[in-house]
Amino acid sequence: MNRWKLSTQISIMFTAVTVIISLVFLLIFEFSLQRVYQNENKYQLNQYLNDVVEWWNREAIRHNNFNGYIIYEWELNADDEIVLVEKRRSSVEETIDLFNNEKLMDHITQIAHNNPPSQFQEEIKIERVKYHIDGKGQRIAEEGGFYVIVFTDNRYTKSIRDDFAQTLRFTVLVLIALGNVSLLLWSRLVLGRIGELQGEISLLVKSNYERPIKTEGKDEIAGLAQSIEQMRLEILENEQTKREIMQNISHDFKTPISVIRTYGEAIKDGVTDVNDIDVIIDQAELLNHKVVQLLQLNKITYLTQDQEPEAVFVKTVIHNIVNKNKFKFDKEFVLNLDNSTYIATAEGLEIAIGNVIDNAMRYAETKIVIVLKNKILTIYNDGEYIDEAFMEKIFKPYEKSNKGEFGLGMSITQQTLAFYNLTISVKNVRKGVMFVIEPIG
Repeated sequence: MNRWKLSTQISIMFTAVTVIISLVFLLIFEFSLQRVYQNENKYQLNQYLNDVVEWWNREAIRHNNFNGYIIYEWELNADDEIVLVEKRRSSVEETIDLFNNEKLMDHITQIAHNNPPSQFQEEIKIERVKYHIDGKGQRIAEEGGFYVIVFTDNRYTKSIRDDFAQTLRFTVLVLIALGNVSLLLWSRLVLGRIGELQGEISLLVKSNYERPIKTEGKDEIAGLAQSIEQMRLEILENEQTKREIMQNISHDFKTPISVIRTYGEAIKDGVTDVNDIDVIIDQAELLNHKVVQLLQLNKITYLTQDQEPEAVFVKTVIHNIVNKNKFKFDKEFVLNLDNSTYIATAEGLEIAIGNVIDNAMRYAETKIVIVLKNKILTIYNDGEYIDEAFMEKIFKPYEKSNKGEFGLGMSITQQTLAFYNLTISVKNVRKGVMFVIEPIG
């Protein structure tokens, strides 16, 4: 069905569901209304009996297409016995076949010859067909009076059922027609809105994501439009971030390269002492650090291509990071680590957690306290508080901190941890700042 238009698919589904429901409805009614049909048949037969009784001695008797009747009168036979003798019977073409059933006629004759009661009702089944027989009579004198017997099969029931089925078929057809017309009008409205939204989406790239998406309404289409508009704003923000990153990278690279070149030329020209080579080394180290961060940021996209995530002991990762930094950190590391694991890669965790510890090393006054308990990792340093205005921006690349520094470290950390379904947050605590890393959910 994916080759058809959405409006066509909706119409087909609506028609199919309507037909199926109607068939189920008809079957349920067919079984549940059998007793109702039978009772209605008995009722109409009894009413017809009363009509024939009322008109039994008249020339014109109201005929019925569903019932047959036989009128008897009491007479003396050759043996001077009072018996019921048939005088009239119905001859309507629709019911003439009732009289052709010999077993039914034999049964009715037997009833008449056995001195029937003044009124009776009976059901008899002949060759899988159920017949209803009603009788009623009156003896006026020894040899006078009448007796009427009426009878029918299931033709009245069939008539009611056929009428109901015809009404149902008509109702279903009307429902399908009206429903499809309504769905057509509704689908045109909905698909028109979807078409407009599709047109606006196609213009996003051409307008460089500057053209806003209309988000009127409160239904799902409006919700989709709002999501696309949010995506557009995020793309604009990401593009702006990329531009800022490129500007900051250019600035970051330009300064150490300029210093290296200046000191190199000065040494070459003999303007400065060779001992100033240490400045070049320091600037080269700074430049190398920034290159490593760029490589880490780019590598986040290809984490899945390196190795599959597995259970990694976080304690081992932290010990590796601390051992690499303990000689250049003249303050104290305090560790309290359990055997918790994260589903990640050791390399990815070392990059992410290492950036947090590196940040803590820049601000700590006397110590860094790292605690791991029940998969919750906290990294505390006793440095100065983070400005509340900067707290929400700390994980964005090249956001300015309260000490005027720029960097990619915290952004790399957040994106890497998010890939492993881990979250990181930061808060000011008593006499310092604490970063908290924990699994999402």
